[in-house]
Amino acid sequence: MIKSILFFVTMSIVSPGITQSPGVTTYSNAYYGFEFDYPSTWHQLTYPGSVVLVSEPAGKELSNQATFDVAIDSVSHDVGSFCTSYESSIRTGEVFSDFKILSKQDTMFCGVPAIEYHCTATAAGLPMEWKSVVVGHRGRILKLSTASLVGFFLLKHETTDAIFQSFRLQ
Repeated sequence: MIKSILFFVTMSIVSPGITQSPGVTTYSNAYYGFEFDYPSTWHQLTYPGSVVLVSEPAGKELSNQATFDVAIDSVSHDVGSFCTSYESSIRTGEVFSDFKILSKQDTMFCGVPAIEYHCTATAAGLPMEWKSVVVGHRGRILKLSTASLVGFFLLKHETTDAIFQSFRLQ
């Protein structure tokens, strides 16, 4: 059940706002109460389970792209229990193999208690690395994630960290 909650969020009720300034685009979602900035060279894409996904422009190797996405769980109201289900769904799902949590820590994000993950796994034969921050907001759980291939994750860190730093809860 949590798998379907994580990966199939209804997107038709969301009315995002997008504004641009030189070099930066701001994504705003009043319904879920958040906004963030991302490089204007990045593209907004539709991805099952995400309210919004932004990605570097496609290059020669699509898999080298860094992404940032926000998924919403409206059923869970407790960050800790959501994280237990999140970890279980990745371990037992069919998408990932070799799942490893490199670090998991309690943190503050936008002034709210959160849990931050740094993980690796193999998906479709590709070694992936990602950072996720799980935070409660407006009675929902938000899972913010950035991902790329292992080996590219640190190269993209400055850009993806700036996206995390720009994230604002409304």
